[in-house]
Amino acid sequence: MWTLNDNFYGILEAIETGPINSVAEGLNNKIKIVVKRSHGFKTAKYRNIIIYLVAGKLELFTGLPTQC
Repeated sequence: MWTLNDNFYGILEAIETGPINSVAEGLNNKIKIVVKRSHGFKTAKYRNIIIYLVAGKLELFTGLPTQC
């Protein structure tokens, strides 16, 4: 109970501001996974396209490579 009393205002501030950091951490994790899986791509351009698709929730388009 002491910990709750000592950090009461910090806990309230975290509840009011919301999970801002968790969204950024989740996006960073998705990008890291794409970078790890992109070792077989021919160029960095293809890796960047996949990052935009994953991070930006974009639709597939004809410029996307189907095979590497």
